[in-house]
Amino acid sequence: MRRRTSRLCFCTLASVVTAFFAVTASRPAQADAGDFTPLTSSPANLTCVTVNPQTNIIYAQQNQGTGFYSYNAASNSWTTLAPSPLGSGNNGGAAFANGKIFTVYRGNSAQMGVYDIRSNSWSVIANPLGQGTGNIASSGNDLYLAAGTAFVRYSAVSSTTTILASPPFAFEPWGGLQAWGSQ
Repeated sequence: MRRRTSRLCFCTLASVVTAFFAVTASRPAQADAGDFTPLTSSPANLTCVTVNPQTNIIYAQQNQGTGFYSYNAASNSWTTLAPSPLGSGNNGGAAFANGKIFTVYRGNSAQMGVYDIRSNSWSVIANPLGQGTGNIASSGNDLYLAAGTAFVRYSAVSSTTTILASPPFAFEPWGGLQAWGSQ
C-alpha cells in the first residue's frame, strides 16, 4: 500500500466560503479510500482569489474589506500582506500576470488594484473595462475582463487595452472567467 497526499482548494465566492483541505489517500490494489484533514482557516472571508502558477501560492483579498493575504499550501500557513488600497465591496476577481496580482471589483468601474508580489506593495490604475466586474482571467501576460457584452484584453507588460469582439451572451458581474489553454 502506498500513501499519496494532494491538496484541494474549494472556493465558493458567491457565499464567500473558502475551505482548504489536505486529502491523504491510501491506495490499495482495488480501491481508493481517503481522509480529509482540515488545514489552517483563512484569516477572513475572501474574494479576489488567484494563484501564482510559478510558486503555487494563493493570494486573496478580504471580502468587504482591504485585507490581503497569501496562503502557502506546503507550509499550511497564511501570511498577512500589505492591505489593498481599494475595498473589495461584495465580490471581486483577481488574476496573476507579469509577477503581479490584478484585482477588480463588481462595485468599482473606475479602478483596478495592482499588487506587486516582489515589493509587497500596491498601485491603482484605471479599470481597462470601465465597468465593475469580478470577471478577470490571465493568459501569459495578458488579462481578459468581461461584463455585460463588453470584453477587453489588457497587456500587463505594455499597459495597453484592446477591445475584443462582443461575446454571444452577457456576462454577469458576479461571475468568474478562466482562460482556456493559451487562448
